[in-house]
Amino acid sequence: MIFVLEASLGFIVFLFGASIGSFASAFIFRYERHLSIVKGRSFCPICNTTLKWYDLIPVFSFLFLKRKCRYCNASIPSEGFFMELGLGALAVILFFSYNMGYYSFLIFFILGVLLCIFIIDYRTMEIPYSLNISLFLLGIIDGFISPDITWLERGIGLFVVSLPLLILALIIKDSFGGGDIFLMASSGVLLGYKLLIFAFFVGLVVGGIQGVYLLLTKKKGKKEHFAFGPALTIGIAISMFFGDNIVSWYLGLMA
Repeated sequence: MIFVLEASLGFIVFLFGASIGSFASAFIFRYERHLSIVKGRSFCPICNTTLKWYDLIPVFSFLFLKRKCRYCNASIPSEGFFMELGLGALAVILFFSYNMGYYSFLIFFILGVLLCIFIIDYRTMEIPYSLNISLFLLGIIDGFISPDITWLERGIGLFVVSLPLLILALIIKDSFGGGDIFLMASSGVLLGYKLLIFAFFVGLVVGGIQGVYLLLTKKKGKKEHFAFGPALTIGIAISMFFGDNIVSWYLGLMA
């Protein structure tokens, strides 16, 4: 009986996560094409036919339609399907990892925002301010839920990385974009200054590896810019889950 109840809850949570994945996929699609996020119904990008509600059931519509548009028979890109499937699975994993508590949903939304930032910045070299604002608000909510990080630490985190980046951006043209600076500020509220510094360090390492790879493969020239946001989001995610243990371990070595 308990297994049936947990399985039912898991399925409901999966549908919830998949629905958010569908929204995230639509958000990315519309942002890249400079379309309104809040206006207009979903449509087929090939034949422009407005889609019905039964064409938009997360995960299942893609499978039932066999990757084909119902109206023009064009292939449906699989990115949305994997976004729905991935975020649905992530929601279930977090839900049971955090003992079916509401905190799992906060972590889920944070990771969902970071994923959108990763994909959009990688493709467009832009970070939507709406996503940074969302991350900032999620950090505020976390401040009321999780007392482990004090409001003072979160306040310092707001400026400890973003302010130096802003100064560098003013001194050295195109060194850092406004989206990167805002991302560090909003993440500082979420993580506090200690974990944010660690997240930024990880981002620098990942970004450095990425830069070397792009140079060696000649996908970017020495003077060309590349998106730094994806590296920062990786650093933020790693810091969220492992930052405390790694920082404590490092400080123990220094003692």
